[in-house]
Amino acid sequence: MRNLSLNLAAIISLLGMVVCLCMGVVITASGEALFGMTLFFLGSPVCLALAVVFDYVAEQLRLERRTGRFRSKADVIDTPWEDDPEHGAI
Repeated sequence: MRNLSLNLAAIISLLGMVVCLCMGVVITASGEALFGMTLFFLGSPVCLALAVVFDYVAEQLRLERRTGRFRSKADVIDTPWEDDPEHGAI
């Protein structure tokens, strides 16, 4: 389920990049140069970076699942701070 959500997030980010590019051109052509250039030069790289990060995380999860290096719940239970009442106290 995590891989599906990461793949959907990557696809939506790529579509967001295309929308930012198109809207940046349209808004710049309509007279709002600052807002259009902001969408074009800031919005689209941010959306592309998000898509790359989501794709990278999904690939790492797939790789861990294939090689059997993913951690189970039993691996996390034996932590040294599990029985420490002062851990995490504000």
